[in-house]
Amino acid sequence: MEDLLAMKDTARRADLLFMGSIKGWFVMSYVVCTTCYWLSDVPTRGPDRGPQRCWCEEQVKRQYVSLDCPSGFHLCYICATTLVGGTSRWSWEACKFCLSVNSSTQKKFGFSLALGRHSIMNGISIPLKEKLAVDDQRVVDLMNFTNFSVRLSDWGILRARELFESVPEWKLLKAVSLEDWQKKFKNDRKTSLAALKNYYGVKEFNDLL
Repeated sequence: MEDLLAMKDTARRADLLFMGSIKGWFVMSYVVCTTCYWLSDVPTRGPDRGPQRCWCEEQVKRQYVSLDCPSGFHLCYICATTLVGGTSRWSWEACKFCLSVNSSTQKKFGFSLALGRHSIMNGISIPLKEKLAVDDQRVVDLMNFTNFSVRLSDWGILRARELFESVPEWKLLKAVSLEDWQKKFKNDRKTSLAALKNYYGVKEFNDLL
């Protein structure tokens, strides 16, 4: 457990250091690609570009090798209104408001989504030295989480596309600046509440009980 906590702390501090170096320079230059709806650093920066690439581009492989996820920033997978993620495997896949609403549904209704990038963040882990049968519940849980992570990412992309298509004047743009995107779409608890209900396909969370 101590090794795990030390590893998570190291990753967290590394991610914070990188975030600190890019917030004023790289992040503000991010754009939302209107083909794949992933984030990319503005290509015109040339060799000064950060590691972030959308899926339409060749991904960074050799530079920034100390980063877990060089292209790990993205729009919130639930509301798609703001920047989330990070270069660390310990990043969250949703914004603070969506995380808060998700936590509230767990406390009040007993269900929530696994919004941590790493399985351990969601209470799912398998000791490296332990041999488990393929039908062990922990193996099943890990496989379910892996599949869910893909579906969650797909949902986030779909939500981003819906928001983009709701703005007619953006129709012909190949990319929208992250700054303009965040100005256009409000990021607050009310938005996250509606977005999470939309994810579940219900008008009220009670409908799931």
